[in-house]
Amino acid sequence: MTARRKTFRVSLLFFFLFILVLSGVKGAEPAKPKSITYLNMGALSGDPGNARAIEAWEKKTGIKVNVLEMAFPPIYDKIVTVLSTGDPSIDVIAGSDFWTIDFAAAGWLEPLKGKAIEEAIAQYPKDIQATCIYKGKIYGAPGGNMLQVFYYRTALLKEAGLTRPPKTWEEVIEVGKKLTVDKDGDGNVDQWGIVHAGLPEWEFGHFVQTLAHQLNGGLFDKQGRVTVNGPAMVKALQTICDFRNKYKISPPGVNTYGSGDVLMAFKSGKAAMAVTTTFMIKELDAPGSAIKGKWAISILPTFEGGRESTTYITTPLNLNKASKNKYWAMDFISFYASAKGQIEEMIYEPGNVALMPNAYDHPLVKNPPSDALAAFNLTLEKWTEIMKVLRDSSKIAEVEHYINQDQIDRMWWTEINNALSGNTTPKETLDHAAARILAFIKSRGK
Repeated sequence: MTARRKTFRVSLLFFFLFILVLSGVKGAEPAKPKSITYLNMGALSGDPGNARAIEAWEKKTGIKVNVLEMAFPPIYDKIVTVLSTGDPSIDVIAGSDFWTIDFAAAGWLEPLKGKAIEEAIAQYPKDIQATCIYKGKIYGAPGGNMLQVFYYRTALLKEAGLTRPPKTWEEVIEVGKKLTVDKDGDGNVDQWGIVHAGLPEWEFGHFVQTLAHQLNGGLFDKQGRVTVNGPAMVKALQTICDFRNKYKISPPGVNTYGSGDVLMAFKSGKAAMAVTTTFMIKELDAPGSAIKGKWAISILPTFEGGRESTTYITTPLNLNKASKNKYWAMDFISFYASAKGQIEEMIYEPGNVALMPNAYDHPLVKNPPSDALAAFNLTLEKWTEIMKVLRDSSKIAEVEHYINQDQIDRMWWTEINNALSGNTTPKETLDHAAARILAFIKSRGK
């Protein structure tokens, strides 16, 4: 073989190697699909920040985002069916922080890569990172995020003798007694002291867990032992049940309340205080609100002798491993979950919180565009007060995560609703929940 022919073959080999390497580089864009499909938890009309991000990404890429809307809890079964069967019809899923690791372990999700995602995840609190990372790889990038906070009617608390929000649950009870009244004298209570979610779903479960965390308890201890029927959980559940069953400062129907019912009760002026997530912030000064300009929020009260705590509720974006549009689905997730995307989410959907602590120091968060404030009838002063509470709440927020969380949660959520309904005592119901959880864990060979 001549030297010239050898040189030609070596050059050709390097050329093909270069092409192979280039084809694997993230920047080498594949052909654009006409659309990708995004499964959203809830109606997009209730997620203006999400809708804005979708619109901006569509404009940037020219790719249409088909949005499928589904409520909780049916969305879980839909997601499992799609992922477990290798169905490529859905590309991006906005699910729950307590599903990601289980789905990743099952091999159903594509790992998320890219500088924007990695930098965003690195800034998240450690327990949030733990809900997104499996065996060193990122599988979830939080999009919409909320916190549990305490809502109160400012003038009503002053009537009850408080110039500040209650600091303890014991104080909530005392104030609640004063503010549960029959205002028109017809023999029926028309203003309740406090409302909260009570359905056997995630929000009531998070409320009970949060109070248990304030007492250094929870469903499991650090060794993974079941403590759902331990003293902390019992006291947490007992306290909430007492609102309805003993002190009667919450409505008899609170055991049927979802987050929408909490919103309507508080927004219509039928409750003096409320515990729910930050989703209500964007609703309370909206047209038709009976309490416009007459409300405020604070971090959650705690127990006398307890510690401050609240709970993050995150909606991580997952990439279906069977997706045929992985590159562009990944690009969408990076766009939405990046630090810039999360800051815009906060601004254009008040009540959605960024998980990066330094986000609250960003100039746009400190002084948002006037159109963003005007969209929700918020003043800059009110916005600043809200941001301080969200910053303070994010510092004390924590998430309790465990394997097979969805199955386990459905067990004990049903039980605690029985206690709230007055059918069983908190101790009885949590003992039963513990037995069910232990039996389930044993059946899984854990």
